Amino acid sequence: MTTYTTHTQESTAVGGALTILGNENYQLQLAKSVTNSSGSVTYNMVYQSQLLAPDMEIQWTANYGLNWAANSPNPGATVNYAGNWQPCAAGESYDLNNVGAWVPNQSNPNAKPNCLNVGNNDYGESVYISVRVQDASGNWSPIWVSPDKLVQQSGGEYEPLEAITLWYQEGSQTSTMVSTQ
Repeated sequence: MTTYTTHTQESTAVGGALTILGNENYQLQLAKSVTNSSGSVTYNMVYQSQLLAPDMEIQWTANYGLNWAANSPNPGATVNYAGNWQPCAAGESYDLNNVGAWVPNQSNPNAKPNCLNVGNNDYGESVYISVRVQDASGNWSPIWVSPDKLVQQSGGEYEPLEAITLWYQEGSQTSTMVSTQ
């Protein structure tokens, strides 16, 4: 599995960016992007939030999983999930059955090779699909929640991209929803 690393350095000079940001209790925030079925690329969740240091590094592997929730959290809220996480490699497809469990569906005619594919939502209501990633230590963290519900009896394709956005912000934490970046 491929491992990705982002490396950020800030000056430790008196009155420099690190001092100013640190005095305001800012942290480095990183969000990863996902393309949904309509082709929209969004960053809407903090994947990692780190205290400031002169030399900061964040790593993750291209190892992904799917989950679902009946309700989408608002920006600033920590995501609470309703389903169980399902590891899912690019090109694999899973259906959501009537009790909310993931069932393999490798015969999904709409599956795309670079996507995490949901063949059919057979659950009792429309759901929000979420994606997680495994970091270099083997821990799993959510990175994205679909802004649109996957309606019953439909499917979707979700492509995690290795594009990121970095910013400094006060108070955000890992797995916190943010306004789309």
